[in-house]
Amino acid sequence: MEYPDLSALPTELQEAVTKRGSVNVYRMIMHSPGLAPGFLETADAMFRGNSLPDQLRELAIVRVGHVYRAPYEIHHHENWPPVPHCGGSSPTSSSRSASTSSSATSSTPSA
Repeated sequence: MEYPDLSALPTELQEAVTKRGSVNVYRMIMHSPGLAPGFLETADAMFRGNSLPDQLRELAIVRVGHVYRAPYEIHHHENWPPVPHCGGSSPTSSSRSASTSSSATSSTPSA
């Protein structure tokens, strides 16, 4: 499925996607412009409004991706460059290797 033409969206939705780094999920949700504002608010609460440090949150996402065999999630969170909506950090290599072991919950990401 192709990404929607962002230039055809209302200005506030164009800005909402751009502000969040044009991440795939944010661009795809724009196929449903009526749903997008609520989805973006929920996503902001999950990514910005939680108490997890960025690296630990990313480690949790990668670990769940492995448990549920979700290759898209694993790929995008193991190989994702820092993006604005995630606070600008990505998992370290030690976090990545920890996420593939069965003892990932006892591993601590390095600072």
